[in-house]
Formats: sequence, C-alpha cells, structure tokens
Amino acid sequence: MTSKEILSVPVVIFAMDERTEALSKHCFEFLGFQDIMIFNQQEGFSEKMRRFFELSQLEKYKDTELFIRSDADRLVFQGVVEMVRLSFKKLRARNDNLLLTEGLGYECFMKTFRGATPHIYSSGIMKHVLENSEKLIKDVQKPESHIGIYSRDKLKCFESFKVITNLHEYEQYPSKMFHAFLNRINRGHLGYYDVDSILKDKTYGRAMTLAIRASKEKTKTTMSYSQDDLNVLPNEDKILGFIDNEDIQSIHKKYQKIYDKINTSFYLKNL
Repeated sequence: MTSKEILSVPVVIFAMDERTEALSKHCFEFLGFQDIMIFNQQEGFSEKMRRFFELSQLEKYKDTELFIRSDADRLVFQGVVEMVRLSFKKLRARNDNLLLTEGLGYECFMKTFRGATPHIYSSGIMKHVLENSEKLIKDVQKPESHIGIYSRDKLKCFESFKVITNLHEYEQYPSKMFHAFLNRINRGHLGYYDVDSILKDKTYGRAMTLAIRASKEKTKTTMSYSQDDLNVLPNEDKILGFIDNEDIQSIHKKYQKIYDKINTSFYLKNL
C-alpha cells in the first residue's frame, strides 16, 4: 500500500472535554492524515461507538477499507502509521474483510505499556458489529473491550501489534483524572499505579485521594464522564488551564521527544 492510502484512512477521535482535544487532532494532522473527525457530543461511549460504526454505511466511505478510532486523551506518533500499514497487510491476506487491530500505548500514570486505542477497524467488522449491535454495542464499563474479545474469540480477526502508537493521559485536567482513577479502582486496578507517588503529585494527588474515597463510599460507579465530573476539582483544573492554540506545536514537540525516547528504549529491549 502507498503512503497516500495509509494517510487517507479516516480518523475518528472520541472527545469529552479533554484538555488535549485539539492537541490530539494536531498529532494526526502532523503525521499527514487527511480525514479527521471529532465526536465530542455529550453522549455515552456506546452511542459514540454506534455512530462510528455507522460511518461504514455512508456512500462517502463505500470503498474505504479501514477506519481509525482514537481518544482525545491519546497523543499519537509515527507508530500509528506503521500500525495502519500492518493492518492493511493483514486485511488483504484475509478473505472475509474482518479485522480489528491495536498497538501499544505508554501510560502516563502507570509508567508501562498496554494494548490500547487507537484501534483500527475494517469496514467489514464495523458492518458486522452493527448487524449484531444488540449483543455487541452495550452500555457496560468497557464496551470496546467487549467487541475486542468477541472479535478475538468468536471471529478470530483480532490482531495486536508490538508497535508503540501513543502516549496516554498526559496533560489532562485533574477532574478528568479523578474520573479515570475511579473507574480503574472500581475495576480492581488500583495496584496498577504507584499510588504513593501520585498522592505526592501537586497536580494530581488530590484527584487520586478523592477517587479512592469515592470508590470506598460507592458515590460514583458509572464510566461516563459527565459535566458533574468537571466540577470535582475546579481549582486544580483552573490552575492547569487551557492549552492555547499557539502552544500546541511546542507541546507537541515536547511529547515527540518523550515518545522517541520511550520508543527507542522499547525497540532496543525487544531486538
């Protein structure tokens, strides 16, 4: 496949008032992707997933083979281009047009790599999910994980690549991280964090404290990031402030260097 084919793949970024919404789009633009959409409506994740899958039915995308789905708290770099290339190769080796792929993201607060969004969907898997939406598009804590497990175990069309595609949860509002911490704690994943280190962090320490407290008190159990969450830590959010458009390029350069360092270290360890 050509570079033109790779960079013509549509990109959809799911957003819910993340501080890095514009930055996440800039990252794709910097790589050369041409068709970038942001779903930033105040609706649940499952509703956004349905609208994403419905793109495969539009006349505009009738000949489109692959679609990228990302999140506004992920900063993508060159690895996502390689992942698209590998996905095209895998798809064209199949005869059923079914494929779902992921690479690796580096976690800001866990300091580790995890299989992660961006996910790349073939048009075939998107249509299949729509046809089976009642059982596949569910309002559960991890709806995309549910689809991934089904694609892996039932359809045998899931591929995971050892390619670092993004940095996750850098530059987020403390209120956003309260939400993220709480959801992971509610899933039993508190041990994934160096909690003592986060509690000492002047920007995010209180977000972790409140998340631990809310989990114990069972005051919030949904995964949805609502307007109420934006008011959890208003002072901390205000101190951090917006990312101004004129600062996006310099911030991108900062994280490009971090990505390059992490990517080089990962590559050398996996030679």
